[in-house]
Amino acid sequence: MRISRKLARKIKRIFSKEDKNNIKRRVVKEVLKDIDKEARGGKGGTYIPHYYEVILPKEEEEIVCELKDELKRVIKGEVEEYLSRNAFKLRDNLEVKFNFSKSIDRDIQVNRSFLIEDLRIDDTKDDGTKVFKALNIDTKLSRTDATVKISKLRVDESYLKVIEEGREVKCYKIDSVETNIGRQRSNEVVVSDHNVSRVHAQIVNKVYYYSIIDLNSTNGVVVNGEFVKEKRLFDQDKIVLGETQFIFSLKG
Repeated sequence: MRISRKLARKIKRIFSKEDKNNIKRRVVKEVLKDIDKEARGGKGGTYIPHYYEVILPKEEEEIVCELKDELKRVIKGEVEEYLSRNAFKLRDNLEVKFNFSKSIDRDIQVNRSFLIEDLRIDDTKDDGTKVFKALNIDTKLSRTDATVKISKLRVDESYLKVIEEGREVKCYKIDSVETNIGRQRSNEVVVSDHNVSRVHAQIVNKVYYYSIIDLNSTNGVVVNGEFVKEKRLFDQDKIVLGETQFIFSLKG
């Protein structure tokens, strides 16, 4: 039996609407899932992250791009309602970004964070140490009362180790402000892996911490099992680019 074009369009609209509603439900569920575990105490109350990166399968990119503005409104509304119910706060305006990956290993991945750039520097000590009126910042720190002291990192204490079959086969010293990683010979870290882009990622010395940035690579950057666009790095973080495994190491 042949279906008329009019009926076919109607069926398509019905299923498209169901798909959109399903994506909205899934995204909101993942954004709010275990959000209380990310809460950090501060001088002005208890805060939850204000930056959310939502990573979805590549095949859903078209429909999510259509819904992007609506999804952001829904997420912001749900988070605001969650704040009012639980007496939590945001340190800054809520920010939501969407990214897509062909190799995401689960339905939806949400990366939440407090952006360190948003923290107010309260004081600078004679030795260069910055004192922030802050939350629990994941970096090299010592805590005193309501402040967090973040000491400058020495440029010679960062290393990127190539791991094969559980053992270190090569070690790169990260001694530049910006260290590029990829197949191209001009990179500071050259990787012979066809799944790695020519200039795949970059490690940046931010003075008080290190960060890895995905430079629009084909297969993405994975840190500790999660795809990231940009992420602060900590001692012994596991990084995967293509099929190459690294361990980021800090020695102080």
